[in-house]
Amino acid sequence: MNFIPFEFLLFLAAFFPIYFILPKKFQKFALLIFNFYYINFYKVEFLYFILGISTLFWLYNKNFQHKY
Repeated sequence: MNFIPFEFLLFLAAFFPIYFILPKKFQKFALLIFNFYYINFYKVEFLYFILGISTLFWLYNKNFQHKY
């Protein structure tokens, strides 16, 4: 198994259950800790990952904005 996909699967298995157990006010700090770890080791992959997620959120909000 390739190292990066294995580490990503390990992240999904370990981080997400812990993330959702934490209270809301601590979740952002958990994300910050993960961001620092991920940026240090995989700068390019992390930036592409964030760019992809940000693009998906932007497209969702652009296409499905509710006008009240």
